[in-house]
Amino acid sequence: ILDRNRVSYIEIVESPKSVRLAARPGDRDPIHCTALGKAIASTLDVDRVKAILAAEGMPRRTRTTITSVRAYLSELDRIRELGYAIDDQENEEEGRCVAVPLPGIGLPASISLSAPASRFATDEVPAVAAELKRAAEALVKDFSGT
Repeated sequence: ILDRNRVSYIEIVESPKSVRLAARPGDRDPIHCTALGKAIASTLDVDRVKAILAAEGMPRRTRTTITSVRAYLSELDRIRELGYAIDDQENEEEGRCVAVPLPGIGLPASISLSAPASRFATDEVPAVAAELKRAAEALVKDFSGT
C-alpha cells in the first residue's frame, strides 16, 4: 500500500452501502477533527503541532469538534496512551472514524476505518483499533523491508 518512492499513497476501500463516508484522493481535512489527523499529530512534537494549529486554525466542523489547543493536546496524550485516535462525529455529523499512526517510516502517515456512527458503535472501536494496529505493523514492516 505504501510506496517508498512516493510521499504518500491512499487506498480507499468503498462500502457497498449507499449511505457511507467517502474520501477521495486529494481530499484535505484539518488535523484537529479527524482521526487520521489526530493519529499523525500524536507522533509529532508539541511545538510542531502548535505551529500547525496556529497556521491552520481549529474551526468548528460539528458540535463535538475540539476547538481549543489545550483540549487538543490533552486528546493527543490520550491517543498516545491508547495507540489510536477517534473522530466521534467531530469532522462530519454522524461520522465515526478510528485511526492508528504508521510510526518509523519517515513519513507522517496513518490508516483508518470510517463509517456512519449508526453502523459503527463506540463499543466496536477498541476491536477495530486492534485490527488497524496489526495492519499498521505489517505495513511498516513491508515498507521498511524488515
